[in-house]
Amino acid sequence: MNVSTLCRSFVKLLLWLGLFSLGLPLGAQAGTSPTKNCRQQNDVLREAIEKQIAASSINDASKAAIEADQLPKTSPTSKQTNAPSNAGTSATSLVNGADFPSILAFAIDNGLLSEQGDLVTGDFNLFDLKAIFRPEVLDRQTLYQDTSNERLRRWGIGLTFGGKGDSFDRDGDGMADPALQAKNLGDIVNWELRFRLAGTRDRRDWTNVKKFKNDKAVTDSFKKTDEVFNAIHDRTKLNEKLNKMIDADGKCFDQSQFDDFMKDPDVLSIIEKIRINETALDSALEKLNEEIDSSLIVTFFVSGLERKDEFGPSKHSAGIRLAKGVVKDQGITLNADYTQTRSLLKDVSDPTTLKLGLEYGLLLLKGTAIGGQNGVHVALSGAYEKYKDVPDAMHDTVAKLNAKLELHLTDNIKIPLSVTWANHSDLLTDEHDIRGHIGFSIDLTNALAPKKAS
Repeated sequence: MNVSTLCRSFVKLLLWLGLFSLGLPLGAQAGTSPTKNCRQQNDVLREAIEKQIAASSINDASKAAIEADQLPKTSPTSKQTNAPSNAGTSATSLVNGADFPSILAFAIDNGLLSEQGDLVTGDFNLFDLKAIFRPEVLDRQTLYQDTSNERLRRWGIGLTFGGKGDSFDRDGDGMADPALQAKNLGDIVNWELRFRLAGTRDRRDWTNVKKFKNDKAVTDSFKKTDEVFNAIHDRTKLNEKLNKMIDADGKCFDQSQFDDFMKDPDVLSIIEKIRINETALDSALEKLNEEIDSSLIVTFFVSGLERKDEFGPSKHSAGIRLAKGVVKDQGITLNADYTQTRSLLKDVSDPTTLKLGLEYGLLLLKGTAIGGQNGVHVALSGAYEKYKDVPDAMHDTVAKLNAKLELHLTDNIKIPLSVTWANHSDLLTDEHDIRGHIGFSIDLTNALAPKKAS
């Protein structure tokens, strides 16, 4: 429930309290009995049918997009909601997602079974700022899909605080000192600015709404639903029953007669036809969702790892991230990053790093008690890092492998578990390194979206 809905509910509560305090029940004010319904009869009829078949009365592409957004995901998520891989040793990701939340997300990552230090991450979007002042842009699909709002959602900002620094010689004795744990908020800060160059998997974006609008199976379903619904009025006997229950002034109708009308065998047969058509619509939407969820995402980013000197040198990066679905419930993500590290030594060139990463992900156990609606996300990834101008380095490359499992507590809350192996713990040793990580993230994109095609 968003802010505007809360405000409306609060105002309604105050109005009701005011009426009761004056001793003027709403029924007495309107002069109608409890058996009278003074709403538009056609709206009440549609709602009664929707309630019986547990579906929404969809009649345009915008509403279909909201309906489609509630269906299960058909490709591993391309979003980066946890700390980015270069944020520190507690990051659960080796390869970063090419997409980011359409609204906002928060995450905490930590070393598993070791003192790695917490990473606290916030992911924001320029669309957030507009939604703060105009909450209706989240509720109303026509506003959400507006081109200007879609452009705002192409920009993402990530901030990560905390973690551990690097192990290096801080006191000049020629020996590497242990890495220090950040204690204050500003000790270690990782920032990222992202721009989605191409693609969108947001089913409510106008780019994808057009696909619902132009799809023949979806539009045929809209037409058939309206035709079947209108059949109630086209049948003389049923239409006469509806008209007879309306008062002479044409403002209200008898609710008990209407309830009996909904049990009429002819009405029930029409409702069954609508139910069958709704099933066909869901099938058409799912097919389009597969196309949307597997589409190519391309994102450009610039980032910085800002650290106080005792935690190690600061770093600045730029690169490209891509995500693509390959078949249903499977996808790949590719990263290409270039990083320049500020040297802590005088008259020494700044070290640079070229990193390539590849991740293969899949969704398992969809529709089960463990996997839930969207399933369990399992990913295997690898990264290769090539270094240049690193003083006293024993190696100029590092290779890493990662296995990650994301468990969904709800559609919006997940817990990632991962294990990472590196062939060198750092560039100054020959020792390989194995680390476990655990995280917790909340993506509010779906939590703040409308849950019914209305």
